This record gives sequence, C-alpha cells and structure tokens, in this order.
Amino acid sequence: MRKISVILSLVFCIGIAYGQNYSINQMQGIWVVDEDVSNEGRAGIGEEFYLIKDKKQLFLSSYRDYLDMNVVIYRYGFSDTKDVNSIEQLYDAGKYFISAIEQNGVLIFQESTFFSVSEKESLSFFMEECSYLERLPKKAQSVLYKRGLYDQRNYARDFLEYDICGIKVDNVQLLDSLQNATGTTINKDDIVIVRDTMGDLLQVEYEPEPNKYIKGYLKREDLQFVETKK
Repeated sequence: MRKISVILSLVFCIGIAYGQNYSINQMQGIWVVDEDVSNEGRAGIGEEFYLIKDKKQLFLSSYRDYLDMNVVIYRYGFSDTKDVNSIEQLYDAGKYFISAIEQNGVLIFQESTFFSVSEKESLSFFMEECSYLERLPKKAQSVLYKRGLYDQRNYARDFLEYDICGIKVDNVQLLDSLQNATGTTINKDDIVIVRDTMGDLLQVEYEPEPNKYIKGYLKREDLQFVETKK
C-alpha cells in the first residue's frame, strides 16, 4: 500500500510540474474501485463503481442491499487552482480535479489531492484506484434497478443511456423478431437491458451467466420499467 501511495504522489507531482491538463472527456464511463490506498480492510473492493456521465458521477455499492446503498450524485469538473475557497465555477478541463455537492442551494467544492486519469484505462482520485469497464456487472445493475424503483429515478437511463427492466411474469420466453420463442426462458424478477423503448415489442439484452449476452425480444407488458417521479 505504501508503494502505491508513493507512486500516486509522484504521478500527481509530475503532472503539476509539467502543467498536465485533464478533461471531462477522459472521465466518461464505468469505473470499478480496485483498491483503496487509505484503507487496506475496506469492504466492497471490486464491487464498488463510479458511473460518470457528462459532468455528474454516481457512486454505487453492489455488495450492499439496495436500501442500504448510499446514493449520492456529485458534480465534478476541473480548475487551474486547488484553493477550493476561491473556486466559483468548474470547467471542462484543467489541472485539478474538483468534486462538488450541492447543500442548501450552495455548491461545496472538494479537491482531490491525488488524481490521474487515462481514458478508458485507469482512474485515481480520493485515494482510490479504479479501472475502466465496458459493462456494469449484472449484480450491480440489479442493485441500481431496485434502488431506482425505490427512489422513482431512472439512474440507468441517466448514467448508462439504457433502461434496466425487471421481468413481471414467471418463465417468460425470449422471442425473435417474428415473436417466435427462441428457447431461452427468463424468470420473474430477473433483469434485462432495453436500449430503445419505443413500441410494444422491445429488443432486450439478457445475461444468463457472467459475460454471456443474448439478444431477443420481449413484450412491453412483461417488463417493469423504472418510472421517474414527476
């Protein structure tokens, strides 16, 4: 752990010395927390994720029950000063990564002492080492879906640009485009991904086992969508 901390310090100092600039474009996507430099015994390593879309980030813990998950959405951006007391706004690019949360209508800024990012590869901030993922694991998707139902907020659509839907009926058959059964059965309360929500017959992506993905069609009436509170 000490070695990693020293490396992070060197990366940070070298970046400042050479005027390293970072941008929000490098931050986009799904990041899994691989290591917490400040805490060797931290639970949930490998099951905690940051979902970053545009200028917002969502922290997700898939090892917790969805009701115990601390859902906080942060704004973030960059600044050319690390003095948070003098920051008035955040920019799309800059030397210093700044996170912000709104409290009573006022943005509270926090600077990450250790920061570096390599687009779609690695991310280090707030003493956490993260790596990039192409897809959010199914367990984490399920937690996000259930919390979305509870909060009446479509977190998946907001941060992943697709809907996570639950199956409403027992033993529903995955269909082809002609509505013929494909031989794949999905159980009630399982989940699927829906990218295009137009129509009554929707193309879905189903993950029957880790890293195995099947595309097919389901009727809208068999799916439970996350309804956003108005």
